[in-house]
Amino acid sequence: MAESTRTQKVLRNSMAMTLATALTLLMGFVVIPIAIGRVGLVLYGVWVILSGVLSYFSLFDLGVGGTFVTQLAMAASRHDRLTVRQIVTVSLVLYAIMATILSPAAAYVAPHLGTWFHLGPSDQKLVQGLFWWVYAYLFLSQAFNVFASLLIGLQRMRLVSVVSVITQIINYTVLLVALAGHWGLYSFVLANYVSWGAATLFYMILTSIWVKAIPFSNPFRISTPLIKTMLSFGGWIQINRLSNQINNETDRILIGLYVNTAVAGVYQLGNKLAQLSRRFPLNFAGALLPVFSVWEAEQQSQEQIRVHYIDASRYLALATFFLSGLITATSAAILVFWLHHRYPQFFLIVVLLLITYSINNLTGIGTTFLRGIGKPRLESYYAMVGSSLKLGLSLALAPHFGLMGILIGTTIGTVLGSLYFLWLFFRLVALNWWHGLIRWLIPLLLATLPPVVLVHWLTHWSLTVAPTRLWAFETLVLMSLVYSGGFLVMLRVARFYSPGDEQRLARFIPRPGLRWMQRLHLLPNPAPSSRVQSK
Repeated sequence: MAESTRTQKVLRNSMAMTLATALTLLMGFVVIPIAIGRVGLVLYGVWVILSGVLSYFSLFDLGVGGTFVTQLAMAASRHDRLTVRQIVTVSLVLYAIMATILSPAAAYVAPHLGTWFHLGPSDQKLVQGLFWWVYAYLFLSQAFNVFASLLIGLQRMRLVSVVSVITQIINYTVLLVALAGHWGLYSFVLANYVSWGAATLFYMILTSIWVKAIPFSNPFRISTPLIKTMLSFGGWIQINRLSNQINNETDRILIGLYVNTAVAGVYQLGNKLAQLSRRFPLNFAGALLPVFSVWEAEQQSQEQIRVHYIDASRYLALATFFLSGLITATSAAILVFWLHHRYPQFFLIVVLLLITYSINNLTGIGTTFLRGIGKPRLESYYAMVGSSLKLGLSLALAPHFGLMGILIGTTIGTVLGSLYFLWLFFRLVALNWWHGLIRWLIPLLLATLPPVVLVHWLTHWSLTVAPTRLWAFETLVLMSLVYSGGFLVMLRVARFYSPGDEQRLARFIPRPGLRWMQRLHLLPNPAPSSRVQSK
């Protein structure tokens, strides 16, 4: 495949996933305040904690679930429909067995959750009733997700993105209707089941069409080598998943234990906002995964790999720091417009999580590259170090400093773990710190900090004038434009751009828009050679 064609495919897939993410988050931006208004922040915190606790039960699949996309992609490329059917059967049988084996542990946890998180008698009864519905949904969704994995393995990411958006529309519609009918927290359960059922039915139909048969096989005739391959590769994946689970779910559980459920709800709101700086840029990394596999198959030179790695890391960090700075600077306006309320801990939560995710995203291209070439071992080392530091520090600091201790433990543990991975990765590809990180990260930091400070001050000053939802929206729009312009100007002043960036700008940005932004000194002018080629 030509380099330009490959680049275009990566951009199309990443844009599709980014658009799906944006639409899903936009819907959540509208629906979540309504849901909180119906059930209250305390019960919303209860739902957040319950979901986080139960998600740990999904870690007992020995990492096999994390191998489905890779195994399905390989089988589909060979048109091996029998293996596809066997993998689907493995998924259904595996999670059915897991749900059965873990049910005694679940039976022990269910009646104690309310006591552990200091809930009142009525809330304890509610949690115990919700527990089994969420438990069943967890394993059903995990088992049938294999059908979506097949489409991802076939690189039909745009179709998966469309289905994801439609599914989320169904979810939020059912949620709002159920909340209006006074179903309380059971509204979340009903919405999850209905949207999951609709998506699963669609994926099953597509899979049946592709395999030209019922997409299941005899579980007693599944290939032994296939099982061994899944288990051997799944071991490393399991370590990564466990570490990710600790990183993603532990904070809200610890906040529920050491602070209270209402603060856990506030944390989840801040986390949803901070996750924007992580989710959007990582769509680009996800689209690069099959490209890295092709490079490995073509045995591309180490020098070319280093060049591509630096370019991809710079662009991922550029998107991450832009979004992190924008959210930090305008968080007060976002909160007033979004929830029409201001929580004292919200800004602290958002800022520390943004720092954590921004630094962690610096590992995004490296971890994607290692997965693409089938060597997740280094990622596992880093995941173990990072999650152990985070959990240890958070547990040590939480009893004495509460929310602040948990957030500081998260930040320090994640930062140290991320730096450890970069050290391992740079050694693997023979890349020094200056060229691999420092040379372009310093200009990026210099471009981000001044507009963040200015816009943050202007936003707070504006909200003291009239802290209404409409005024907050107008402030948010205006300050976003000011921040974006200042960020682009500072990128030029700090000399972040390289000649290769100038050529890519000329290739992918429409010429009228490119010239207009260059005249305003928001983007660099193309090199003379690029001008000649464009003509």
